[in-house]
Amino acid sequence: MDRQEWQSTCDRVVENGCVHVTSLNPYWDVSGRTLVDPDGYRVVLQSAAWRT
Repeated sequence: MDRQEWQSTCDRVVENGCVHVTSLNPYWDVSGRTLVDPDGYRVVLQSAAWRT
């Protein structure tokens, strides 16, 4: 997933009720985005390639 596609995904998640919040772990503020869904659960969308 390229950066533009990732950003589009983050935007859609917010449009559907999630709220962008500061992460409890600063790593995720650098490498992703932390959101809270309408039920109060935190969701992290990472902006990086999967390494095996």
